[in-house]
Amino acid sequence: MEETNELLGERVEAAEPLLEGERIAFARFEAEVMHLPGHTAGLVGLHVPAHRLMLSSDFLLPGVTPNPMLELGEGGEEGKLRSLDAYFESSRRVEALELDWMLPGHGEPFADHRAVLAWLERARARRRAELLERLRGGPRTAFELARVGGGRVRRLQLFMSLSEIIGTLERMETLGTVRRVEREGCYRFEPA
Repeated sequence: MEETNELLGERVEAAEPLLEGERIAFARFEAEVMHLPGHTAGLVGLHVPAHRLMLSSDFLLPGVTPNPMLELGEGGEEGKLRSLDAYFESSRRVEALELDWMLPGHGEPFADHRAVLAWLERARARRRAELLERLRGGPRTAFELARVGGGRVRRLQLFMSLSEIIGTLERMETLGTVRRVEREGCYRFEPA
């Protein structure tokens, strides 16, 4: 757990929720809160229509496929956020915005958010095709599909890998390319 805390930062003691559509006034502009679940359940962006920009947090980064974090809901599997499905819906909302600049939480500001979203969708399509090919060898669990390097695996690395695999498999379920079957007390995935 200490390893995870080092990477993720210190605990925040007090926070106020931001609500979808809420307007926040800054000294020189006003921003509208957009709930953009996918990478995490609570991720928000701040849209500044007057300046045609978005403070986008970790939502969209050029050359990076955001990892859909695995988050179980109140009801366990049934209450779980389907993170890549949520990300896809959030992407459609951001794609519709007229923006000149995205200001991400990491890296440099960038233009042409639609080109970055198109690149990301192509990367996700390649990943889905790769997983589908691996499933042709027979039903597999998410753990069996996770590509984790040899040797001792750090917990955070395993968590990130499983988050990405499960998110992709759920997206493939939604698209109708795989189905989930329960065998021996665990879920396995196979081509639909």
